[in-house]
Formats: sequence, structure tokens, C-alpha cells
Amino acid sequence: FYNRAYFACGNVVYFTDVLDPLTITNATQSVTCGDTSSVTAMAGLPVSTGTQGILQALIIFKGAGKGIWQVKGDQATTNLALNELSGSNGTDAPRTVKATPNGLAYMDSDGVRVVSLLGQIGFLNEDIVQPFLSASTPSRAVAEYANSVYRICLDTTIAGTAITGADFWYDFLYQRWNGWHSFGYDCAVQIAGTCYL
Repeated sequence: FYNRAYFACGNVVYFTDVLDPLTITNATQSVTCGDTSSVTAMAGLPVSTGTQGILQALIIFKGAGKGIWQVKGDQATTNLALNELSGSNGTDAPRTVKATPNGLAYMDSDGVRVVSLLGQIGFLNEDIVQPFLSASTPSRAVAEYANSVYRICLDTTIAGTAITGADFWYDFLYQRWNGWHSFGYDCAVQIAGTCYL
């Protein structure tokens, strides 16, 4: 983000010198995100506009219900800003935070949500929420976005039965969920528009 590496330690996010990921020169090269609960994930949120080019933000997630923060600007240009987007959302599933055309999708404790390109937080789609409410180990959930489909796999309970590796798909073209599919996976990556599991 702005040619700097960002690292979280507890609730403090440190950033390195420009184009030098191993050096932090000044003690002021950090931002503190709210209370003492730890940061669980960070992801970039690029916003393309027709008049202003590309605006960027770094979205910082704390645990479910602990908060989501937005970093904009850079210390070198004296416009570094830290804004709290929500004090009641967050994620315990850092591997589910993925960029989509609508913003950053992630699994919260009550369903899959999206931080929109404008920094607003809402549900991706509320058709399916129970499997996410019943996730047994949220930190092991994994997701990926490719070719208009957000896929997420988690261990959960469905209709009273424990399911290991329940796979769900959200199709952005049809704007609906489908699943669960009994194809468990622990790692997912998007390469050239294809999702590899």
C-alpha cells in the first residue's frame, strides 16, 4: 500500500519505508486501531473512478464484532488517515477476505459481508447465513473470487449434522448463493480468472 509493507502486531499496524520492506525509520510509522484486540486481516481496496483515477484504501479487520478500519493516504504526503468503518463487524476468518467487483467480501460471524468500494458494510446476500453462523472453526475457512464467483469452504453444522468442508458459491451474475457442495478444500487461489483449489 503506497509502496510500503504493512504489518500488524496486536492492535498496532506498522508500515515500512517506501520500497524498503525491512526498514522502519521513524517511531511514528504506525497506526493504532481501537481497543487492545488484535488485527486479524488486512486487504487493499482499490477504487477506480472516471475523473480521479484510482483511489486506494487499506482495510484492516479485527475479530468478529471488534471493528473494521480504513487507512487512506500516506505519511509522506501528510494525508495519512485512519477511519473506523464499523465497531460491530469484523472477521475471525482472515482467509475469506477477497476482492470482488463489489468490494472486499469476508465471512463475519453472521454471514458473508462486503466492504463496498465506498467503504460501506453490508451483507453480500442474506439467502444463506445459517452455515456461517454455525461455523465450527472460522479461522480455517477459506475463500476465493474468480470469474464472477465467490467460493467459500468451511466446517459447519447444517440441519444438526456436522459438515467438514462445506463449499458454497455466490454467483455475482445471478446474485444468489448455491450449495452446500461436498467438495472440501483448505487452500484456494485465483490465477488468470480461474479458481484453483
